[in-house]
Amino acid sequence: MLTRTPLAALTVLAIGAVVSACGVATTPGAAAETAPREQAQLVDRGTGIVHLARFPGIETGGHRADTIPVHAEPRGDSAVIARFILRTDSMTWGFDLESAPPVESNLLEYGYEELGLPADSAPRADGWVRVVHGFGADSTPRTGWVRLVADDVAYQAWSDILPENVLFFLSDADIGFRDAPDGRTVALPLHAEGSGADRRLDYILHPLEARGDWLRVRAVTPSDYCFDPPSPRDTTVWIRYLDERGRPRVWYHTRGC
Repeated sequence: MLTRTPLAALTVLAIGAVVSACGVATTPGAAAETAPREQAQLVDRGTGIVHLARFPGIETGGHRADTIPVHAEPRGDSAVIARFILRTDSMTWGFDLESAPPVESNLLEYGYEELGLPADSAPRADGWVRVVHGFGADSTPRTGWVRLVADDVAYQAWSDILPENVLFFLSDADIGFRDAPDGRTVALPLHAEGSGADRRLDYILHPLEARGDWLRVRAVTPSDYCFDPPSPRDTTVWIRYLDERGRPRVWYHTRGC
């Protein structure tokens, strides 16, 4: 267990697990998955996620508090500018972000009620990785450094996580299908429900193969993720799933159906 040292000057910014989207992929795709931030629309998913390596869930009859300190510089003796905290008791668990100065939390749910800190680059050789832990009052990203610790603090790249999940585009504007990486455009009409502001596209993407920033997927419309539609269209195509900064253009239902 990591040690938590009180930091009276810090302010608690986020408490508890966020709610993820589920079922049919919609746009704005996973707005509900980041409920604490959806009004401000501030989120940076980074290139991967830093998280506690051993998430305990609920420990019957006991309490647990694990902390990931966020440092100003990639040195253990540099100032701690934020803390990512997991607290559990016999019934619940929750996540806090404490930060000085205060920020709007950028905690992200990457698994079922499991939150982490998005990283904006791959870990360095010495185990330090820079994270985007929040946004200031001017909406500018706030970054700090976390040290990966074997069996305690881990990093996973989205290039490892996303191809293992069924996916949807984060924005309708990013939807596009090709016959090969950087290949010709494939016309693939997607089933739509509703109209106007209530219109949503009903589809899901099943990854088959990764190649750089591209994925070969089975695009199924209407979606067969949570139930079997009567007559879905199933087409194998390529999508660009990471942007030029290595950020996801697609996402997944972290809590399933």
